[in-house]
Amino acid sequence: MTTLSIIIPIYNQELYLSQCLESVLSQRFSDFEVIAVDDGSTDTSSAILEQYAKKDRRVKIVSKENGGYGSAMNTGLLNVRGIYIGIVEPDDTILPQMYEELIAKAEQMQISSSVHFKGSSPAAFGWRIKAGITLRGNCSS
Repeated sequence: MTTLSIIIPIYNQELYLSQCLESVLSQRFSDFEVIAVDDGSTDTSSAILEQYAKKDRRVKIVSKENGGYGSAMNTGLLNVRGIYIGIVEPDDTILPQMYEELIAKAEQMQISSSVHFKGSSPAAFGWRIKAGITLRGNCSS
């Protein structure tokens, strides 16, 4: 099982996407997958994603029709395999130690929290959630 799933919701971010992906893929913590949700981009975002997916097997592309930010995030959540979930916006870059430090802190604090789903449970979606937290940390933009 992957420790961390990083969701990046993308819609027409060709100007920033490469920098974002470079910063994510340069993390010192390496046990992660990137769920890049292409929310129907009409620019070259899809081509950029394909280039990165070919170079790094941790990059998983999920393409869908444009449905907005919430729809893209929900699609990302349905595709995660990690114990922890992180979110990086496609126009942000993150520091190389960000997830290493956040996960170490979560483990140190033995964070456990319940996640409530109306009318369903995480298991119904095949999720194994250790901590119902979203890991967010220092960004460099």
